[in-house]
Amino acid sequence: MRDIEIKIIKKLKGLRHVCNKIRQTRTIILTTGAYDIMHKGHILYLNNAKELGDILIVGINDDCFTRKIKGPGRPYNNQESRALVVASIVFVDFVYIFGISEDVELIHAVRPHIFVMSSSSHRKPESRQHQINAVIKHGGKIKVFKPFYRVHSSDIIKKMKKS
Repeated sequence: MRDIEIKIIKKLKGLRHVCNKIRQTRTIILTTGAYDIMHKGHILYLNNAKELGDILIVGINDDCFTRKIKGPGRPYNNQESRALVVASIVFVDFVYIFGISEDVELIHAVRPHIFVMSSSSHRKPESRQHQINAVIKHGGKIKVFKPFYRVHSSDIIKKMKKS
């Protein structure tokens, strides 16, 4: 368990320090999301993100942020559980839990070479211009992935409620 937990960085200052140490020799990929109900699409998305570089950092939306994006009753899994699940994925290198007011701060701390976004998320790329601008300011690139899987977490939730 310790090997997994060590991948979860608790403080933005710590994440910044790690990124500063590796930035010159490794390509850093950053992506963010709720990852509340993990499914095949998430795994394919994260795996394809990792293939773009050397270090994959996943920003996990905290519980308040997730509730704001996904709606009342969400998340089903708390932020610590979601971070642990994502950190347990072998090709994920680091995980950081962040709040809605920290989304640009996270980018400034990581200064990713590539910021990966999904065209199917609740927050469309065009509504995330502030993040895109922050990535470009640091010389990074934006990569937008189309869905890898036709089922979304909301579909799984609807199916479970019917059962």
